Amino acid sequence: MHKYIAAILLLAITGCEYNERYEVGHEDGHRIGHDTCCVYVSYNPCSLRKTLIEGDWDNVDYSRGYADGYRAGVARCIARQEDKYG
Repeated sequence: MHKYIAAILLLAITGCEYNERYEVGHEDGHRIGHDTCCVYVSYNPCSLRKTLIEGDWDNVDYSRGYADGYRAGVARCIARQEDKYG
């Protein structure tokens, strides 16, 4: 009985950690993707700002989240520019 409880608890903890690291990576990637794209689209290098991220590249979940977030950030920037300029 204790083995089953321990296994379920371990699964729950591991599952939460995966989501947390993915989400942190996604937020970091989104921020960088959006900011970088908007600087180049607006041709205003002065608007480039330093954005601090965790950069936990050894964590596979963080890296996956970062890549997905980066793509989402670029897509958001492009959509905003299309809305702005038609």
